[in-house]
Amino acid sequence: MHFFSLLLLSVISLHAVAFDRVNPDIHPGFTPSTTGAEGGIWMVMDNVEDKLKSSSLRILEGPLEAYLQQIVCRLATDYCEDIRVYVIRAPYFNATMAPNGMMQVWTGLLLRTQNESQIATVLGHEIGHYLKKHSLAQFESIKKKSAWASVMSIGLGAGVAAGGVSANVGNWSSSIGQLAMIASIYSYSRGAESEADKYGIQLLADAGYAAFDAAKIWDKVLAEEDSADNPRDAQFYFFRSHPSPEKRSETLSAYAQALQSENSVYGVTVSDDFTKIVDPYLDILIEDQINLGDFGRSEYVLNALRASGRERQLVSYYLGELYRKRNEDGDINRAMAYYEESASGAKPHAEALRALGMIHLKSKEKDAARSYFDRYLTSLPDASDRKMIEYYIRTIQ
Repeated sequence: MHFFSLLLLSVISLHAVAFDRVNPDIHPGFTPSTTGAEGGIWMVMDNVEDKLKSSSLRILEGPLEAYLQQIVCRLATDYCEDIRVYVIRAPYFNATMAPNGMMQVWTGLLLRTQNESQIATVLGHEIGHYLKKHSLAQFESIKKKSAWASVMSIGLGAGVAAGGVSANVGNWSSSIGQLAMIASIYSYSRGAESEADKYGIQLLADAGYAAFDAAKIWDKVLAEEDSADNPRDAQFYFFRSHPSPEKRSETLSAYAQALQSENSVYGVTVSDDFTKIVDPYLDILIEDQINLGDFGRSEYVLNALRASGRERQLVSYYLGELYRKRNEDGDINRAMAYYEESASGAKPHAEALRALGMIHLKSKEKDAARSYFDRYLTSLPDASDRKMIEYYIRTIQ
């Protein structure tokens, strides 16, 4: 039977089933005893967090962290002051939750979510790990193994501030191994992942978000994997220990249906500032994604953004960049079509004009090259490469 038919049947069958609510294992303001193993791990995490605050991978500019912190507070009201959000520039679908309340949100996750409910789904899942003490149990397990020394040596993400990943921002091929280890530290058992999923969607519904958006994320993950050059490879961290996206989508849909029938605030519209807050960062988020070199995956992500209508000229420019860099049969023509779309309208994207000028210059189409270069300099008077472009214009007179 087709997957979506099975999904529909599971949703219908659980329509009247009560949702067994999940309860926290810690109280608001929780801190462990300083004399036990928990206290030692907590102290280490506090030190790691201090380093993370000044990491060159942390995105401090603008309202992004504050916005995500507001979502966390809406989801976990009583624990708002216990959880601190840090946005980390890493182009992968991932978020992590340390036992001391340090949450990392990776930028690849922001690129793949389309609204506040979807990002709240993932944040709620991480909060679930925290409230059920999964992360503390995970670190206790690691500490008993020889892996503890290597875990501490990479600083759980904070170590990148010392020149590892930070020295290669935008060139992620040299950083994959380190990021993979960071992600693997936060790999829980499938049981813990499933419990965090259930707790997360409970928090989502209680906060008035559209709970069915939780399943939509995993439907998109499946579609992206079908498009990837290297499907379910080591870079796509959520596949390592989490339940399969197929199972996850099915289970979350069933939970959403049960919560809809019993939760009086289900479906309340929450003010969605997601695109207003996230879209100013799309330029670097997309560039980092393309630099991974997985053209199939990047093509899917960009087409999903384009279909949503978000920052269409910017997305069209990067589709042009994607095909120009891939350079397979017909890709230059595809690139030019997207560049031209990006360069059209009252506010053309300046980099698209430059790219078109370079393509026409290479093809010795002087008039077209000069026209695009002139438009580029007009639209971007303070262009860093102005002298070079002016030189090109002079040479093609």
